Parts: sequence; C-alpha cells; structure tokens
Amino acid sequence: MDGLLGLNGATGFELWSPTVNPDLTAFNGVYGDRAIFRGTFTDEVNSDDMVLFTVIAYDLQTTKEAWRYVGLPNNASINVRGNYAFAWKSSTEMDILDLQSGKVLSTYIFDVDPAEFTDLNPGWVRFIYSDSAFYSLSPAGVLREYSLPDATLVKTINIETPYFIDTYLIENDSL
Repeated sequence: MDGLLGLNGATGFELWSPTVNPDLTAFNGVYGDRAIFRGTFTDEVNSDDMVLFTVIAYDLQTTKEAWRYVGLPNNASINVRGNYAFAWKSSTEMDILDLQSGKVLSTYIFDVDPAEFTDLNPGWVRFIYSDSAFYSLSPAGVLREYSLPDATLVKTINIETPYFIDTYLIENDSL
C-alpha cells in the first residue's frame, strides 16, 4: 500500500507496511472503507484559473487505489458524508461523487441572489452536508435544501434570525 499505514483497530499492530507515494500530499480522513487523500497538482485549471489537484481514495480492505478524481483547487477540501464526497472544483461548482466508485453523480452550480449578501448580517453562504441532502444558508437567512445525489432544490426556508443558526452550523457542521 502506497503512503498509508494499516493497523489492526483492536490490537494496534501493523497489518501492512506503507511505501512512499509522491502522489499523496495530505490525509483527509477515513470514511467507511475508503481513506481519502489530497494528491499532487495537475496541469489542469478550473474556471477561476486555479490549478487543480487530485483526490485519491484507497480501499482499506484491498489496500489498493480505489479511485482518483481530478478537480480540487488548492484552497478547497473534500467533504464526505454517508455515501457521498463533495468536491468544490471552483467558487461556483461542486461535484458530488459516489464515495465507493469516485464517479461524478452530479454537479451543483452555485447561484445565489446578490441581495442575500446585503442583509444586516454580512458574511458567506454556509454549506452543510448530510447523508441524504446538502444545505446552503445565506447571510440573509435563506436556507435551501438540495437532494442527493442529483443536487435538485427541494425547498427554501426564510429564517428570521439566521445568525443563531449560522453559529450553530459553523460549530457543528450539521443540522
């Protein structure tokens, strides 16, 4: 297995030894039976002219590379919930990946009304991910729910005091 140390969870003893893999630059975490890493940069750029990096998933059972995704800009991270991986490939586009296969299931295009940023509560749109949906919360208190895996808008709710919910979401990253 390149770049990953396998340990027995009960005893802590090593199951297999890693070898150096120059493709891996950062460990993102273990989700189910996948270990997710940020890989090295590629020759590709996104719509924001940012260089794209790879995301590499290893199967913990076989210790082999399960899939590789090209499309993560330098300042982005990959979020994983349930069977999905969420990869922001630009400031306005997010790919929703199947965690097992790495296949892009859908692409979400971020488009928000500019009026939602001129509220008394300035800030950024927050994104929250769950096993069955993902949500966006604007500074003006507009909460949107999108279904998975197709990123279809399910409902929109206007919240009177978004700063309370915004604080909760920042601290807990969930609803």
